[in-house]
Amino acid sequence: MHMAEHSDQETLCCAYCDYKSKTVHYLKNHLFNVHYKLKSFICDTCGATYSARVNLIDHIRYHHEKNDAHACIVCGRKFIFNTSLRKHQIHNHRPLIDGQIPSNYCILCKRVFVKVEGLEKHIVEMHTNVKPKKTERFICDICGKDFSHRQSLRLHSKGHTNLKPFKCDVCSMAFKVRAFLTVHQKIHSDDRPFSCEKCGLKFKRKEGLRRHLLTHTDIKPFECPNCMKKFRRREHLNLHLRSCNKILTLYD
Repeated sequence: MHMAEHSDQETLCCAYCDYKSKTVHYLKNHLFNVHYKLKSFICDTCGATYSARVNLIDHIRYHHEKNDAHACIVCGRKFIFNTSLRKHQIHNHRPLIDGQIPSNYCILCKRVFVKVEGLEKHIVEMHTNVKPKKTERFICDICGKDFSHRQSLRLHSKGHTNLKPFKCDVCSMAFKVRAFLTVHQKIHSDDRPFSCEKCGLKFKRKEGLRRHLLTHTDIKPFECPNCMKKFRRREHLNLHLRSCNKILTLYD
């Protein structure tokens, strides 16, 4: 069999280039090493090449398609897959996404405002292109982190203590920031200032209204990473995951 490869047979030619061989063995090696390893999937937009079609698809989705459906609503970072977006939000913005933090919340310095007007004024005054003098730095005595404004340092310093000076008069809850207490006290009130324009249902908090509005749409932002089934509310996803994970365990 081996000697047959070296017999006086016709020269074998490569179909892709001028390479020639008298043995099948060397021709196969040539094809594999030179041509089959080529990145044959080419992006029509920028010319990037990939050896696998799935990598080309991921490239196009991320670089050349408007992918607002998988953009983080907090920081604007974009993701190819919704599951990657959810992991990012859970790791970096979970309190905001879960509605534990009021909507009038500055993501730059974590300061909370009762009204959106106060938040807007704060952003203009504190986080625009106004550059503080190099000498005007406020340093934390505990961890050494420095800040441009004294108020930012005060808010940061509260994270190093367990003091919660703002207490609710109705229940035993206490908070580090007065704005959190203000939001909490709405629980004890019958005032429901946020109403749904479609069905008239009223809510105490804007976050509750936002979650309710999803019931009037087909939007289901919470996706199971195992089976890709989608849900409108996180608690429904959590219930589903209990059974879905059990099924996966049975088939492992």
